[in-house]
Amino acid sequence: MLNESRHNDSRRKIIRTVELPIQFGEAFRPDIIKRAFYAIQNNKRQPYGTNLFAGLRTSAEFKGRRRDYGSHQNRGMHRTKRIRMRSGHMTGKARGVPGAVKRPQSPPPMADRIWTQKINDKERKLAHTISHISHHECRRR
Repeated sequence: MLNESRHNDSRRKIIRTVELPIQFGEAFRPDIIKRAFYAIQNNKRQPYGTNLFAGLRTSAEFKGRRRDYGSHQNRGMHRTKRIRMRSGHMTGKARGVPGAVKRPQSPPPMADRIWTQKINDKERKLAHTISHISHHECRRR
């Protein structure tokens, strides 16, 4: 147990002595407080990312067989998936590859990243009780 003395401001006379709990005697540990703080912050974070099929939901396909109906071979066209329609403004537009317009991002932000951090129970309790109390005790003096 620690002893704390209360002084009278004018004469520096001891008014009373109080016994403090053990927690007030612990050293101030800013590293443990910082680690616990970042663990709490990262556990509150909501993961974000794109849908795995974003930009791939299309009817585009590559017709690569020669002498096949609607083939892209022997036409001087790049070998990418293209929309195949009988008529319309979308006929022949490349889709579903990263080099095309309205493409999937390459590489997209992945939502499967693990943001959570774990902290030991003893470190968490130490950061919350002992270091927190010691910090306020040091600031008060």
